[in-house]
Parts: sequence; C-alpha cells; structure tokens
Amino acid sequence: MQNSKIQLRYLANCGVLADCGGGRILIDALASDDSCFDRIPPTAERMLLDGCPPYDRIALLLYTHLHFDHFDLDKSVEFMENHPETILMLPSEAERLIPGTIRGRTVFMDGGDGALHTYTRGSFTVDYLLTKHITFSCPGHYCIRLTCGNTELIFTADMDFAQLPFAAERLGLSGGPGPGVNTGAPPRSRFLFFNPILLGREEWVREAACWGAHGIYIYHIPAQVIDEHGYRKLALRRFERYRDVLPGLKLLLDPMENVELCSGTERDFTQN
Repeated sequence: MQNSKIQLRYLANCGVLADCGGGRILIDALASDDSCFDRIPPTAERMLLDGCPPYDRIALLLYTHLHFDHFDLDKSVEFMENHPETILMLPSEAERLIPGTIRGRTVFMDGGDGALHTYTRGSFTVDYLLTKHITFSCPGHYCIRLTCGNTELIFTADMDFAQLPFAAERLGLSGGPGPGVNTGAPPRSRFLFFNPILLGREEWVREAACWGAHGIYIYHIPAQVIDEHGYRKLALRRFERYRDVLPGLKLLLDPMENVELCSGTERDFTQN
C-alpha cells in the first residue's frame, strides 16, 4: 500500500465516500427516508444506487450501526444487487435481515469480545471496535478506523464519549499500542470524525485532543430547520472555544462537501 492519499467526499449526516485509490468505501451513506437528519440529495442518491460516477467502483459498503439515520435495508439491498463486486460490512445484528442473494458478499462484524478486529481488502484496511452508543442502548455500534498507506480516518459515529479512553487504548492511540494493533511506525496522517455531542463537555474535548490527529471533523450536524435537539447550535457555539484545542477542527455543515486528505495536510476544494 504505497499510496497514502485518500480522497474524501462528505455526503450527508454521517455518510462519507472515501477513495483509497485502489478502492472506494461508502460509510453510513444510505439512510432511511424517515431520518430526522440531513439526507443525501435525491439525485445524488439515485446516482449512488445506480453506480454512476463518481459512485462507481465501490469496494465496500459499510455501516457503523443499524439506526435508521445511518442505515436503510431496502436501499442497501438494492445497492448490493446493482454492484456485484461490492462487499457489504455491517453489525452481526443484521444477519437475519440480509437476503441470501447477497449473503455471500456480506461481512458481519462481531466484536463482542471487546477486541479490535481487522478486515483487509485491496489497498485499505478496516479496523472495527464495538463501543456503546452515546444516547441509548444499541447492541451493535462500532467505531471504525480506515487505513490506506500512511493515512488513517477514524469514524466514531454515535460512540459514547465516556469510552474515549477505552477506544484510544484499543486503537493504540495512547499509552502504547493496544491489542491487535500493528506496532510499527504510526501513520503519518490521522483524521478523526466525531458527532457534535463531543463539544458538549470539556473533558471529552481534552481526551479527543490526545488522539494525535492532524485534523478533527465534526459531522452528524443537522440543518438548521431540523435541529430539534440543538446539535447544530452546540457545534456553532463551541467551535470558537475549542478550535485551538482540537487540531484542524472543522465543522461539516453542508451535504456534498469534498475534502482532500493527504500526508498530514487538509485542503477543501469546490463543492458539487
């Protein structure tokens, strides 16, 4: 894996498209139409389902958990039927839901032993760690680390931030390498993705600042018109307070924003 460059497209809510050169990965991209958070614009979602560029050559369709603002079964099945080369990766709690037509191309994450697990395909590696959901019980919620060359992206989705020290240990981000972590040289570039609840407590912010990131992104931020829980207000209010504490802090406020991540630098380019 010589290429350390990852192209990242933020789609909406927690949905992202990561292009690792030799493979593209969709994470939490196909949410339910009933989601109370932002959704991918309908035209873009249709292009995604049909595999139109830049949504072709998808190697992996991955879900951190099965809540409707992250995952939709019917859309996922349609996507997999339209993309015969794609692997589906999701929590084992979905096993009874997946039809036989795509079961042979499905990886069921089972991290009940508390360990860090790894899946490798082509130019990228996915580590997954079972963590608690922040607001209520969710038996199959995973923190995801995507590594390509010397760059890694860590997506915490809806992780309970009281588990930041636990996740840091398992991922090898503090106090030496954790179980199952490669003990070689650390990645040159590390980018973290958190939901805005992180900014609600200073101790969580301080913990996240110790994860050794080149950039920290706040996603899962709803539009102002649907901000019934005040997450957008929280992110905007706390941004100035913590921008000097969290390296490269950025709020992902709008769907279909594109970011290029490469060798410890971050550069925005034109939105589609």
